Amino acid sequence: HDRSDNERQKNFWDPRKKHLLMQRWRSTRAYYKAVSRAPMTARDKRQLYWYLTKTIYWTKGELVMELADYCRFGLLRKT
Repeated sequence: HDRSDNERQKNFWDPRKKHLLMQRWRSTRAYYKAVSRAPMTARDKRQLYWYLTKTIYWTKGELVMELADYCRFGLLRKT
């Protein structure tokens, strides 16, 4: 979606709608939890955690943008 269009953003963050907020952040957290629960060696887990950490670095711009959108539009849900 076009993040520069405030009307579209307000519609996306509409408090009457049921949707997942901060999807990229939630997905990242779910991946870390999945690795922690997976039946594998500590070495394999360490490698997966390292890969996930690199993925966060590679997508940091998108994560920051999602957080900014939440601060700008998602927090309005509480008012």
